Amino acid sequence: ALVLSGISLHQAALTVARLRAHWTTLHPAVTFSAGLAAIADASAGSAALAAADEALYEAKAAGRNCDRRAAQLGSGTRSRRLSPDLATVVNGQFGR
Repeated sequence: ALVLSGISLHQAALTVARLRAHWTTLHPAVTFSAGLAAIADASAGSAALAAADEALYEAKAAGRNCDRRAAQLGSGTRSRRLSPDLATVVNGQFGR
């Protein structure tokens, strides 16, 4: 898992896309799926990791090289734009 401090889910998704593009040039036969979740405060770290893990399983079920975003913790709604004081957890898995 990665914790990306001070970036939104959207920015984290862009980062994952860049990492995937680079990885694909090095290892074209290996795919990468990711689940992303935002953290509103440091005490929510475990919950964010669990949410990112759940989103990862949704991504894997959707196919290869997919990303899924968990609902913003504490809001109950999906959020694409979050304030920059949040962190985002990315949980990923490689596959063939």
